[in-house]
Amino acid sequence: MTTFRDLGILSETAEALEAVGIMSPFPIQEMTLPVALSGSDVIGQAKTG
Repeated sequence: MTTFRDLGILSETAEALEAVGIMSPFPIQEMTLPVALSGSDVIGQAKTG
């Protein structure tokens, strides 16, 4: 299971997500966060919309 911490977000952000019970990213987040965090622009569309 990939976590938000694995994707390289700030530890403060990961802690805030974990505090409200969000432990792992959705597939669209898992695919796009590393690209966005590297400084590239991202356009994504998840299966839900």
